Amino acid sequence: MSDIASPPQPRPLLTFGPGAETLLFWEKGRVMYNAILLLIAVPFVGFSFWYWPAFIGLAIAANALYCVAYPVDLLMQQTVFAAGWMRVGRWLLLIGGTALAAILAISVTYGAMTFDAMNLVMD
Repeated sequence: MSDIASPPQPRPLLTFGPGAETLLFWEKGRVMYNAILLLIAVPFVGFSFWYWPAFIGLAIAANALYCVAYPVDLLMQQTVFAAGWMRVGRWLLLIGGTALAAILAISVTYGAMTFDAMNLVMD
C-alpha cells in the first residue's frame, strides 16, 4: 500500500437541496403554465379596458393556486415514492394542474362572453 494520499476531489460548483431543486422545477413550469393561460384569456380580453382588472385578479389567483404544488412536492420527496415522484409524479401534477387551470380559464372566459352577450341583447 502506498502512503501517498489521493488528491482531493473537486466539489461541484452548484449543489441543490430539495427546496432549491423544487423551486427550480416549479418556476420553470410556471412559465409554461402562464403561457397557456395567456393563450386562452388574452384573445378574449383583447384591448378592452373593462376586462383588464378582472383579468389581472384572476391571473393573481391562478398563480396563488399554482403555489400549492410546492408543499405537495416537498412532502412527496420525503416519502418512499420520492424517486418515482421526481421522475414522473411532478410532471403529472404539472400537466394535470395546467389542464384544470385551462378548463377553468375557458369556463370563466366563455361565461363572461355569454353574460356580456346577454346584456347586449337585453339592452
